[in-house]
Order: sequence, then structure tokens, then C-alpha cells
Amino acid sequence: MKHNKYLLFFVILLIVSMVANCTNGNIDGIKNKGDASYECFLVVAGKGATRDASILIAHCEDGWDGFASRLTRIERQKSKENEISVNYVTIPQVAETYSYWAQGLSTANARQAKNGDWILNGMNEHGVVVTCNMMNGCRESVVPDGKGVTRYTIRKLILERAKTARQGMSLIGQLVDKYTLSGKAVAFCIADSEEIWLVETTPRHWVAKKIANSQYHIEPNHFTIGKTWDRASDGLVSYAQTQGWYSPDDGEFSFKDSYADPAVFSDPFNSARVYQAECILGNTLNRKIDLNTLRSLVSQPPVMDHRNQATFIWHLKNKGPQGLGAKMWFSNCGAAINGMAPIYAVSKKVPDSYRDSPGSYDVDSNSSYWNAFVLQQKLYPGLWVFGKYYLGNRLLLDRFQAEIDGKTDDVESRVIALYAKGENRKAEELLSSHTFSELNRIAEHTDNMIKKYDIK
Repeated sequence: MKHNKYLLFFVILLIVSMVANCTNGNIDGIKNKGDASYECFLVVAGKGATRDASILIAHCEDGWDGFASRLTRIERQKSKENEISVNYVTIPQVAETYSYWAQGLSTANARQAKNGDWILNGMNEHGVVVTCNMMNGCRESVVPDGKGVTRYTIRKLILERAKTARQGMSLIGQLVDKYTLSGKAVAFCIADSEEIWLVETTPRHWVAKKIANSQYHIEPNHFTIGKTWDRASDGLVSYAQTQGWYSPDDGEFSFKDSYADPAVFSDPFNSARVYQAECILGNTLNRKIDLNTLRSLVSQPPVMDHRNQATFIWHLKNKGPQGLGAKMWFSNCGAAINGMAPIYAVSKKVPDSYRDSPGSYDVDSNSSYWNAFVLQQKLYPGLWVFGKYYLGNRLLLDRFQAEIDGKTDDVESRVIALYAKGENRKAEELLSSHTFSELNRIAEHTDNMIKKYDIK
């Protein structure tokens, strides 16, 4: 069976977690709450490293306590304006923006914490994906309040304007160079069916590296780009010299070693996540990475975290019908708690229960996010802390996910036949209906599990 190769690893993790329960979930300094390193996790695999020669990206969105999520689709928008105000700056406007799917903060939380900024992850109509991690330990000071462009706006502009990953990478550089980055340092991942770009930013500088097709890359919450990169902001090295972070006497310049506090590289939580990813991906590389490899990774602690707000796996192909070229597997909260639904770039319908959520622990049973959150808090309340029904629920969820996968394979076979007959519109309508149906089924499954375990 497909999952048997990871069964032993999962059992070992489960045994370790039971021991962790006796210590309130703390292992070697890894804490349940308040740890600065809980700021998302990312793994990417190039076309030469995957079984079907596609690009695969997995991302765990680690949310803040009480911050709710929404998933929605934004349609194309036309504008007659020459400029648009974003955050604290004014930038040129485009005549028409692209449509896109986006996950992010609920409206209530966005207004409360980010002045309306909300987008965390997304995929546009051209199959361009954007996601990111916060970077801890950056030595460069933040820009003053009221200055720069936020990471939320950068993600939004990429989804609206980038037709390729390379365009998205260039846009980040242009925005940081001209306006600076508001807030903490960030690592952006931008990908399409041809390329994966990693862009690590400080408030005033950036460095970009194209991930080789034959490689996978693991991005925790600290800089990873060292001595080699493909693009970078002007003055990257000289600025580090003026700050005393680098001297030519030290040898070849390394971005991560110059711009990050060395202590950040020994953070126990990041180290544990990276080690787990290396164990799974490294052992798989000779056989090639596939969707199930990444599902196994994101559904096991410590990569899966009790504060996962959402989980993603993007599957990007440059072969076959266009409608099947860009797919985003999405789950509210952790992938071991909730099912993952296939969302295609051409899908258009979003169930109402996903579109928005009340914020700040204003739990609402009509919200698919809050139902998933409630279930996660019951089954996996802390790092390495498993609830009474966790294992039984995981077995039920695996069977349920297999049903989703089987139905998806059937729908995609029908879609290929429709494209072959030139019935493109029918094909895309079928994909859109499938996304809508599976999102609804997952929401219903979560609600049924809440009732099954009598969660109040």
C-alpha cells in the first residue's frame, strides 16, 4: 500500500509523542506556545526530483493563536487609474489584474492586525504560486513604522500581476529596492510549472535563487541562501561590510551567515522540522518524490504543528491539458486532522463556509475553518501532544482522503476526454464543480467528526 513505507516512521513518532505528553509537550526546549520559530515551513521539489516530472511544493501555514482563516477566489478586475495606494506607498496600477485563489486572515483579523492586509498563500489563473515563511534572526533593523510595502501586499501583487514565477521574483526585487519591506524579514517562494524561485528578503535587501530541477529544498524559519544565488539587490555585500557583519578576510561572502544571527541556526524546533524533512525526502530521492511523500511529511509532527492554520501541496505540470496543469491541495489546519481538497487554477466556485470566518476565538460552527480548528484542538492540542481520539481519527481520515483521491482521478480522466474532444468549457466546469464538491464534503466530514467525538 502507498502509505506503508512511512508506517514505521509514524509509529516511532507516536511513541515519542506519548512520552512527550508526560512532560507537557516539551522536548529539549521545543515549546507548545509562544515560540518565535512557529512561523511556517516549506519544502519544494524540482521536476527532476519528482516521480512525474512535475514541480511539487508543500507548505504548512503556522497561524497565530485566535487568528482565523479564509479561502476564496478573486476574479479579474479592470482599472482606469494610473496609480494605486498600497500600505504606505503609491505604485503604478495595471489595466487588468489576473484572477486567483487565496488563503489568508479572516476579514475581522485583517482589520484588527494588518490594516486590511490578509493574503498568506495563493495561486493565480496562470498557475503562478506564491507562499512564504517568516525569517527569524535577521540582523538588519526593521524600517520605521509607516514605511514600506508589507509581505501581504507583495503576495497580492504577485497573484494579480505575475504570468510566470520569474516575473514574480523580479517584482519582489523591484518593490523591496524602491519602497523597502515593512515588518520582519521573509522568504518568498514563487513557482510555476517550469521554475521555482526562492527569494529571501531583509527590510532593505533581497537575494534570489532558482531551485535546480534535480533538487529539493527545505526552508525553515531562517535564511538558507549562502554563497551562491542568481539575483540580488545592489549593495548586498557592501552593506554587510559597513555593518561589520562581513569582512573579505572571512573568505567568500555568504548571505545567510552575514545577515542572520548565528544562534538562529541552532533553534531546536526548526532543526527538528528540517531533520524530519531530510529523513523522508532524502530516503525517497532515489525513488523520486510524489504527492504521497509530501502528504506524509506535512501530516506528521513536528512539521505538522498544533497551530497549523492551513496546509498546502501545489502540483504544477507543464504537460497535459491546461486545466490540469496547476492544482493546489488545500486543508484547513493540519493535514492529519482535516482532508485535503484539490483546487485547480480554473476552478471558480467556493463554498460559503470557506469564504470568511469570525476572528479571535469567535468560534462559529458555520465556518469550515473554525470547525477544523476545534477538531484540531481536541485531537492535537500541543506539539507532540495527541488527544484520545487522534489515532482513530487519523485512520478514518486516511480512508476518507483515499476516497477523495479516487474521485479526483476519475474526474481528471473525464476531463482529459473532454479536452480531447475540444469541449474545454465543459472540462473546466467539471473541475470547478469537483473542487466545490470536495471542499463541501471535507467540511461535512469535519462536522461529523466533531459530533462523533462529542466536542462541545
